Amino acid sequence: MQGIQEGWLYDNDRIANVEASNIVSHPLVFGATDSSRTWCAFAFSNQLAAFASAAAADNIELGITSWASANPQASNYMKPGQFFSVTTDSKNPDLAVAFLNYLINDPQANIKLRAERGIPANSAVAAEIADAVNEIDPTYGTAAAYLAKVEQCSSAIFPPLPAYAGTANDDIIKRLSDEVLVKNPSITAEQAGEDFVNSVNDLAASY
Repeated sequence: MQGIQEGWLYDNDRIANVEASNIVSHPLVFGATDSSRTWCAFAFSNQLAAFASAAAADNIELGITSWASANPQASNYMKPGQFFSVTTDSKNPDLAVAFLNYLINDPQANIKLRAERGIPANSAVAAEIADAVNEIDPTYGTAAAYLAKVEQCSSAIFPPLPAYAGTANDDIIKRLSDEVLVKNPSITAEQAGEDFVNSVNDLAASY
């Protein structure tokens, strides 16, 4: 394919059987030569620091941008790196809320956290900790600037995922993705789509 020969596409099989959570082994940053690497990865903004750290050994400089789309506002959404909640049967809900308030709204807490779960949702805190966190993690400013742009051109996040979403991702989506990404796949994308719908429906029915 011309795109692969020119370097702006890569063979799909390079990301087949890649464990997305194991960033150091992702072909974006791992591989003996450029021919074994990919030039991009689809990831969350709070993973930039980990990717950059893994890429540093080979002096690879990474950037970040949103998905290529004819309608960026429809494609982009803001997603928290972590959802906090206090259960209705909490023995000490006031203390739990105070703790969450500390994690979310206290600048010193967020400096200690190093924005490891992403840029703070509180924009005032995000700005206040920028200098201190940038000294520890130079990708913080890049991620913050990126999210500020996405925030101006995004749509509402999707509804909460069902309880079986994690199982669907790990056992169904990952399996089917690997099957269609290898060279000479045994199934077509259409067959994978049908398998996905049927498998998720069966999974949902079991919950």
